[in-house]
Amino acid sequence: MDLVKIWKKQYKNEVNYNGNVITLSGVIGDDWYGDISAYEVRKMLADVNEDITIKLNSPGGSAFEGIEIYNLLKDFPYKVTVEVTALAASAATFICMAADEVVMCTGSQMMIHNAWTYAAGNADDLMRVVEDLRSLDSSINEIYTEKTGLETEVVANYVKEAKMWNADETIEKGFAQRKKEVKPKEQANIDYEIVAQMISEALEQKLNNINTKNDQPDVQEDGSCSMP
Repeated sequence: MDLVKIWKKQYKNEVNYNGNVITLSGVIGDDWYGDISAYEVRKMLADVNEDITIKLNSPGGSAFEGIEIYNLLKDFPYKVTVEVTALAASAATFICMAADEVVMCTGSQMMIHNAWTYAAGNADDLMRVVEDLRSLDSSINEIYTEKTGLETEVVANYVKEAKMWNADETIEKGFAQRKKEVKPKEQANIDYEIVAQMISEALEQKLNNINTKNDQPDVQEDGSCSMP
């Protein structure tokens, strides 16, 4: 999975009948490849004084940027609901873990994995990178364990597997609470017999108007009348 792929930036902060909805779609990070930054999230939250719903679709990105967003949401004094609209993977799952409720939409998926990076240098340099990654793995596992209440070993195995989970699997494993209910669109209750009767009456009235007009006498220039 290419976490550096540029996704179209989509920040949206709107108030509707459900409350405040924030849409986060793209790569997490404040670098050249990032779409979702902690700075942007902080700005949006500053204007919100009520429960929020975050519609999330992200392949992840910067682990530390994701952790900062996680802590911003954890400190938010109102209820946070995260709806995964397509994908929550890697660092994007930290946003889910900060929510009071995680809702998986139809067809959505989640994926967690151990931290990874690119590295170059001598053996000592690379060993330090390994140590740093292990430390980051511990922090990541702590986030998942705190949210799910699962044993550390169970979370560590899930993270190591790095598998994509569908909505049901995500809920089953304790990383989301429910699936979003899809309500069928309301269909107009049409009585076709009444519609047919209305059309018939309208046509009959139209014909009556035409016949009435044809029955009227024509007035001649000399004032005399003639019937059709």
